[in-house]
Amino acid sequence: MMLGPRHEITVFERRAPGSAYGFGVVLSDTAMSALAAADPQTHQLVAQRMIRWDHIDVHREHDHLRASGQGFGAVDRRTLLAVLRSRAASLGVRVHDGRQAPRAHVLSRKADLVVAADGAGSQTRDCYSDIFMTTVTSGPSRYIWLGSTLPLPAFAFYFLDTPHGLFRVHSYPYEASKSTFVVETDETAWSALRKAASNWPAAPGPDGSDPAAVAFCRQLLAPVLNGHPLFHNSSQWLSFPTVHTRRWHHGNIVLLGDAAHTSHYSVGSGTQLALADALALATRVHGTDDLAQALDGYEAERRPAVERRQQAAQASADWFADARDCLHQPPEQFAFSLLTRTGTVSADSLARRDAGLVETVRGQFAEEAAQAAETGAPAGRETGVRAPLRLRQLLLQGRTVTAVPWPGCGPGPQADLGQPALVLAETGSLSCAQEALSALRTQTGAPVGISVPWDPALGHEELDSQVRTALGAQADLIELAVSTRDAPALCRAVRRTWPQERPLSLRVHAGDGQLPGLAREHLLSAAAQLAGLGCDVLNLSDWDLRTAGQVRLRSGVPVMTPCAPRQAETLLLAGRADLVLDRPAARTTRLPAAAGPARPAGRDEGEHMNRPLVLGPGEGLDWSRAAEAVTHRTVQLKIGGDRTDGRFSFLESELFPGDQGPPVHRHPRSDEAFYLLSGQLRLLLGDHEVLAQPGSFIFVPRGVAHAFTLEGDVSARLLGLFSPAGFEQFHADIAAFYRRGQTPGPELIRQTAARYDWEYVGPPMHPRSSPPPNPAEGAL
Repeated sequence: MMLGPRHEITVFERRAPGSAYGFGVVLSDTAMSALAAADPQTHQLVAQRMIRWDHIDVHREHDHLRASGQGFGAVDRRTLLAVLRSRAASLGVRVHDGRQAPRAHVLSRKADLVVAADGAGSQTRDCYSDIFMTTVTSGPSRYIWLGSTLPLPAFAFYFLDTPHGLFRVHSYPYEASKSTFVVETDETAWSALRKAASNWPAAPGPDGSDPAAVAFCRQLLAPVLNGHPLFHNSSQWLSFPTVHTRRWHHGNIVLLGDAAHTSHYSVGSGTQLALADALALATRVHGTDDLAQALDGYEAERRPAVERRQQAAQASADWFADARDCLHQPPEQFAFSLLTRTGTVSADSLARRDAGLVETVRGQFAEEAAQAAETGAPAGRETGVRAPLRLRQLLLQGRTVTAVPWPGCGPGPQADLGQPALVLAETGSLSCAQEALSALRTQTGAPVGISVPWDPALGHEELDSQVRTALGAQADLIELAVSTRDAPALCRAVRRTWPQERPLSLRVHAGDGQLPGLAREHLLSAAAQLAGLGCDVLNLSDWDLRTAGQVRLRSGVPVMTPCAPRQAETLLLAGRADLVLDRPAARTTRLPAAAGPARPAGRDEGEHMNRPLVLGPGEGLDWSRAAEAVTHRTVQLKIGGDRTDGRFSFLESELFPGDQGPPVHRHPRSDEAFYLLSGQLRLLLGDHEVLAQPGSFIFVPRGVAHAFTLEGDVSARLLGLFSPAGFEQFHADIAAFYRRGQTPGPELIRQTAARYDWEYVGPPMHPRSSPPPNPAEGAL
């Protein structure tokens, strides 16, 4: 589009006209609508040349299913480039075909704005690597891009099992008589294929294609192609690079499209994202003479959408990597899992596109649930979160578990627990257990389980005592928080006392100090063994949804996992979980302890949440003793979730010379913000270190691994805000151990932290006197 005739635009296109890498480009209805609003003429030229479809075909070895309501279109990549080239020329844009652009720093001295759209391997980005701070990660799969004259009627997925392994095929038409085929497989299958090939490696062909790879794919796809040829274009086995950049612009140089970010091809083309970037950038630049403001606005507008897309793309790539886990499912459930793989499509939203498919999956789930629960109710009566589940002699009338942090007993305001199928009281103490469980059972009318952390240092006598206490409190289910390493022995020990008719749940911690991939493999190998030892449920709250799904699909052991309410039914119907965990106490109020820490002087226990609160210097809940167990600092809670309706908590803390900060950790479901009052802190934020000076503000979004340590020989004071509230209860639970005369060990501390959205992912940072690398760029 041309927003103003005063703009002079020059494009350097390194490929010659008629040349392009790849075959077709998929464009969604949303992308086409945005193009139509910005440039109706270009939209019309592209739309006239597109192939459209409204359904997706899913093919497995012995079945085929068609899902409707999936509107997309595609166009030949060379055709799209020709349209854009012609349209640009008509608007007075100078296009230098077949010419590499000069270096960005050279252009930046001559032009007002340099737009670097030079792809995932961007030289511009690499020249300023210390500024753009790029990370590139390769996926676990190999893929190759091919074409054929087979006229596909719509987008089609093929899952082809071979002696080498499973191959997944993404295919779609882009002209009346041409289709794209992307063949992918995992690293193990690719390695087996390479070893079995007599002509591997082979010299690349004239266009750079790998003849051995093309020959294998021609043989693999022969039943699909039905005699149609398979053609290539620089076709080789590749690993998809996912590009993340911390900054998208520097001075008058700005990154666009794959140069700034990439997302896996299974959720759409990079061209589509680049188009959205270009429309946003053009609008921002045209609307102001302040270039810095325009580039800031462009990045602020596009980054959130891109990051959401990348998150969905990673979930999609993971699903395809794990597709073998789902092959045993009925075709309707398999297609449902495929179409909801990104987490952005729910059962309800899919039902608006294809009501028949979702209704079938819901019916199958309800019938299977009723039969397994042996309820005697008519098959198919309840589905999703309302479907029954039998765990030994305990019959749950639904799939929602509400977890209640509970350090003790006593009266007081309670969280709105709704109508769960099971209430799980998470506790660091079994005092008053019978009274508390009875109150929860009366409040909700649901069975009540009790979850206690376990420290291996306490020994089996203490374990037996805790199990007997839970039994005496008439708990319907007992759960113990354990490491993967200790789980088998603990399972045997609990079952010696816990009745056979009552279910046992194990909350298995992530990590155990291992690398994430190794920890996941240990969990997967242990899951089936634990079922044989009497474990009825694996609570995988500390693991990601992908791992939880892998455990459920590979071992068959019922899995409990937290998820957003809108995802609950989708997760259940896809067969990736059996119970979904909700934590209302983390976002509203909590069951208070009768013997909790003293409230600030002069404050009334019955104050309403909407009443103002004023604390003087030094006032607040002092949790310094509890804080010493983790970070060796003083901590004073100024306000917690009980006064903010769970929206946030706010605290003041101090770190002293010689102390180390907390282990590297992340909070999957909460955000943090810090303001440094005095001293200096060295922070690890993701994979980047910064040096924070007094007056620095630090925001840590949920899911970002982080840690900090004192820098220098002067103590540091900081303010911290956590949203939603709930994290502060970690300190309350640790303080409760000290009040009982117990000194919690590292494992018990880690287990307690895990209940409040703390996931340890690495050791603490060590204090040092020298500044982090590039302090000029890293200082806040």
